[in-house]
Amino acid sequence: SDIDGYLTLADSESGSHMMLVDDALVITSSQEELSEALDRYNSEMLALTDNEGYLEAVGHFEEPQLGYLYLNMSNLDLGDSPTPMSFKGYTGLYQVYGVQAVEDGLELSGLAEFDKKELKKLGINFQDFKNGGAYLVDKLKNSDPFALYSESYNIAQGLRMTPLLQDPGLNDSFQAFFGSTLEDGLFSWMDQGFSMALYRGEWLIPGLTLVFDANSNLEKAREFYFKLDGQLSGLVTLAQAQGLPMLSKKTEGTMTIVSADLSELPLEAAGAALPLPEGTVLPNLDLSYGITEDGFFAISLQKDFNEKYLATNTSGAEKYDMAIKKLGNTDGGVTFIDFEPMNAYLSGLSEVFTQMYMSRFGDADVKIDGEPVVTAEPEFTKTINSIMGVLDSFDYFIIGNKIKSNHQVESKGYLKFR
Repeated sequence: SDIDGYLTLADSESGSHMMLVDDALVITSSQEELSEALDRYNSEMLALTDNEGYLEAVGHFEEPQLGYLYLNMSNLDLGDSPTPMSFKGYTGLYQVYGVQAVEDGLELSGLAEFDKKELKKLGINFQDFKNGGAYLVDKLKNSDPFALYSESYNIAQGLRMTPLLQDPGLNDSFQAFFGSTLEDGLFSWMDQGFSMALYRGEWLIPGLTLVFDANSNLEKAREFYFKLDGQLSGLVTLAQAQGLPMLSKKTEGTMTIVSADLSELPLEAAGAALPLPEGTVLPNLDLSYGITEDGFFAISLQKDFNEKYLATNTSGAEKYDMAIKKLGNTDGGVTFIDFEPMNAYLSGLSEVFTQMYMSRFGDADVKIDGEPVVTAEPEFTKTINSIMGVLDSFDYFIIGNKIKSNHQVESKGYLKFR
């Protein structure tokens, strides 16, 4: 580069490169990017502070922020294969976020601006995603704390805009399995609230639970339930006929539970797919699904899930209740992460994968890079432990959206440190 700088860190393993240039600290993930950044600094190119779009975006903040994140979405090139969750004919103009330091964490605020003319052509109005705030959370508060909780409104409209679900092949597959189109079989009753909760779970399986408010079209929701139930009943019957008794099905109130008792699976058979260590006791896995008496469709991998589980019980959601008060109005959805149960799940995941790794390669005569495998740490475990090391500094994170207009969405979030 033509710029003289002081190299403060060049860690080839992590890919971190930093250089002090005048009074600016430049950080990149590769040496080439660092050189390009410095050449750009030395050229006569306009600075970001001379960019009208950037100035307009940060002008939405009433006071200066500790830091800004600006995304110019109008220049985003999605190529021929747009991401599964991107809008068809992508209509984003920009997103801007500001960060402020507060007493015990960081406060985040932001705005996403979309092209209202393009949205109108596509029949998209963000007011369709607006409700009175998170209202399904009480269905999922229980003695197990959330690792993650997310709630939004009118997921059907969001799914209609997803390129992945516009694939005719996917619709054909759904129709072959359920006897109806995606529009008629799913979207017709998914136009109210939708929530997702993630709990610690058992073994490798997190306790994922989905709840849909199906009250706008209970008839279609019940049709889907009976078709799903029929398909899973056939699967259980077929498995039992082939001498696989570990699959069973029962009904508890409004919930149907399909169980897989993996403890009945011979360890050598399981080990053909996963290198399990001796003495491993595989868990009983449950898939629960049904429609409650008050019109909510629920499907869950959480153990012992039933309608009683959906009763209001705040014992496991104290952090969420405290965090949501910091956001005020969140009529466009909310997402909450509690890092303690999240790290507990990752810790269990790391332990299981290490055991499987050692079961397969744990021989002192086997070496990787000259080091016996019995003392080597699996790369996957290293990655998980690195993530846990970062997350351990945080208590929880929450972010909520507020629909500002038919083409603007405001965000407010909070990251609490331990």
